[in-house]
Formats: sequence, C-alpha cells, structure tokens
Amino acid sequence: YNRLRVDYIYDRAWDVGYTALPMDVGLAQANIYGLTFEHFFYRDKLQNLELKLYGNNIYHEMDDTKRPDVPMHMDMPGKSDTWGGYFTLKWNFPKGHEIEAKADAFVNYSLAEMTMYPPESTPMYMLTWPDVRRFVGGVYISDRWEIGEKTVLAASLRFDRGNSYIQTEFAKDHLRVFGYDVDDPFRQNTWNAVLEPEFKITGKFSVFVTAAFKQRLPTISEQFGFYLFNAHDGYDYIGNPDLPVESAWQGDISASYHHGGLKFKATAFYYLMNDYIVGIIDPELIPMTIGANGVKVYTSLKNAHLYGAEGSAIWNTGNFTWINVLNYSFGKDVNGEVLPQIPAFKYTTTLTYERKSWGITPEMVAAAARNEVRESYGESETPGWVVFNLRMFYRLQKKTNWRFELGVENLTNQYYSEFLDWGNIPRPGMNFYANIKFNF
Repeated sequence: YNRLRVDYIYDRAWDVGYTALPMDVGLAQANIYGLTFEHFFYRDKLQNLELKLYGNNIYHEMDDTKRPDVPMHMDMPGKSDTWGGYFTLKWNFPKGHEIEAKADAFVNYSLAEMTMYPPESTPMYMLTWPDVRRFVGGVYISDRWEIGEKTVLAASLRFDRGNSYIQTEFAKDHLRVFGYDVDDPFRQNTWNAVLEPEFKITGKFSVFVTAAFKQRLPTISEQFGFYLFNAHDGYDYIGNPDLPVESAWQGDISASYHHGGLKFKATAFYYLMNDYIVGIIDPELIPMTIGANGVKVYTSLKNAHLYGAEGSAIWNTGNFTWINVLNYSFGKDVNGEVLPQIPAFKYTTTLTYERKSWGITPEMVAAAARNEVRESYGESETPGWVVFNLRMFYRLQKKTNWRFELGVENLTNQYYSEFLDWGNIPRPGMNFYANIKFNF
C-alpha cells in the first residue's frame, strides 16, 4: 500500500531577550515543510520505498534598540534557506540480511548582514555570512546481518561530496583581505564507515562493540564567517576557507544485562579526532566588535582526544519504575588544553509511581564541580550542584484522552548553571508549571 505525509511547522518569535548575548532578537521566524511518499511492497525481499522532499527557511533580526548604553547601534539580519530530498530502499534478504540504501542531497544558502551606525558618521555595511551557497550530495548503504542466534553484525558506509562557494564579488572581497583565494568553489569529500557487532553471551547478557571512522565538513561559520562575535569568550571569529574536513576514529564497547524488570547497560567510548577545528587567537588582527577581547581564526589542530563512559539502570516492579543514569566525559587537544563545552560528571535518578489513571515522579539531578575548563574559550570553574524536581499527572480517558500535568522544578531553589550556559548565566530557580494535553 501507499502512504503520503505532509509536514509543516511555522515558528515565529519576537522581542526575545538574551542575557548572555550583546543583542536581543527582534524577530525570529522559521518555515519548515516536507512531503513524504512511502510504498510498501508485498514481496519476500524488497520491503519499502521512501521518497522525501523538504525545505526550511529561517530568518532572524538581531536588535539592540532596547539595550541601555549601546555605544553604537547595529542592524543584523540573517537568513538560511535549505532545500533537499532523499530516496530510500529497504530489503530483507534470506540468511538474516536487512539492507538499506539511500541517496540524498541538499542545497543551503546562507546570508547574514551587519550595518553599523557610528554617531555622527556614515553607516558601515558588511557581511558576516558572505553570500554562501553549499551543495551536498551523498549515498549510504547499511547491512544488519543476523549471523546466528547470538551474533549480529551491523555495518554501514556513507560518502558525501560537498561543494561550497561565495556567490558575489563583494562577498568574496571580505575574505580576500586576509589573503584567501575564494574565486573557485571549495570541493570536499567525506567518508563515514561504521562496524557494530553484537554478541549475546547468554539470554540475559550481551556485548556491543563499535568501530567507526567519521568525517564532517567545516560549518559555514568555520569556513566563511567574517567577524562573528562569540559572547562566550568575547572574541570575534573569522572563517578559514582552506580548512580540511575534520575526522574522527571512534571506539565504543557496551555491555547490557536484563533479568525480569531489571536492566543494566554500561558504555565506554574513545574518540581520536584529526584536523580538529577550533578558533586560535591572531594577535595581529583588530576586533570589529566594541569591547571584544581580540580576534580568533578557525584553524585545524593536528589531533584531539575525547573519552568517557555512561551507564544506566532501570528497575520495573509493579507500579514502580526507577531509572538511574550516569554520564562522564573528558578531552584535551594536542596542545594539552581541555576541549570546550565538556560536561562534568552527572547523575540523574527518577522514580515513578503509576496507578490506574495517575502518577507521581520525584527526580534528583546532580553534577560534579567543573575544575578543568578551557579558559581560552571563556570558561570558568563552576561548583557542583544538586537539583530536585517533582512531577505529577492525571489521565482522563473516555471517548477522548486528556492528560493533566503539574510539576515543581528546582524545589530547593538551587543556584546553578549547566556546562552549555554561556557566561554561567544561572538556570531558573524554583518554578511551577501546568500542562493540558488532548488527543483524539
């Protein structure tokens, strides 16, 4: 049979304040849409076909008119338009092979502008995303092979071809001032290969292994950005069109155990990243942003290391469900600096009691202190913290399904911030919420 699905999301926000940034957002708007066609075959091998076309158009306007003591007013509109599609086929072959093949492509157009209005002087105009168009096309194939009752081997291979170029001479001049040759398109290839065997030692105990080689293209900002201010470290960032692709060798090992309502899983992972992309201070360049600490240029370091572990335990018995999750990761680059935005050790425990149409969930989230941070990225040490939450729900089921939810977050009004919170801006204190959900 056939299935056709249409998706559309419209999002609009205005007058959005950003405490950690030097400007607010006057308008942010997104149109996200897609058309998906699926055909399911009644055959032994070919299972289904999926074809999807999609697009998104994102526009925003930064706004400093409501900020006090602005030294110089600036207008900063920007947009990103993306259109793409993919074609997927899936087969089930004899002897336990499940194969998927996919071809996909997208094109992205990115443009961001800045107009500065110096007091009693002529306005100054420049591009921070200099009129960049990027086309990426790729092919992918995977095979999940059940070799026997206790062994499964999953493997996948992906190849992508990227083609990025600056469209106008005016935009090219922005990066020519730094000596870059941006006349020709930048063509780069990426490969991603993954091998994941699974071994069932017993009916209750399994071991999973992942060995992978992964690559990614530099982002538009990393490759072509022009004086993009980063409020986290206080530096203007300039892209580097000559950046190579970033690659990583990945190794994971996991073990899982389940018996009745009890499930455990533990994972250890390691990444060796080559041509690791990061911003490096260039003392010869003068910042564009008033009050900035300096200018950083995106550069590829020889390598960086990232490792860590995570574990989870779930216990189901009667009306109770108890979930525990542990996470830890750490990494350094070739110069011995800690990698940016690495979370501290974190533990979450959640206990849910559910009976007929209602339930209650107390939760505790705790994080260790972050004592090793990347100071050159604007990070500072933060203390550990513990937060308690309480959630409740009630379901009303007749011909329709109503769900009422109440909750209290941060019961003890803990002052804390997470590792991704720029400037260590604190998370909300004790707060209450209520939701009503209706399904029909």
